Amino acid sequence: MHHNYHKTLSRRGLVVWFTGLPGSGKSTIAAELEKELIVIKKAVYRLDGDSIRRGLNSDLG
Repeated sequence: MHHNYHKTLSRRGLVVWFTGLPGSGKSTIAAELEKELIVIKKAVYRLDGDSIRRGLNSDLG
């Protein structure tokens, strides 16, 4: 087990969903939020619909 595993148990997670019409700026806003969270040393992972379509679901047809 990773030696810092116990430290991660005390962290609280958060999910932010951006919803809206295509082309309304969701990805742009998410990218800017990601940058700001990184600046303040927050662990962040941005999962964008475009990334999913190119990666995870690329072989689903």
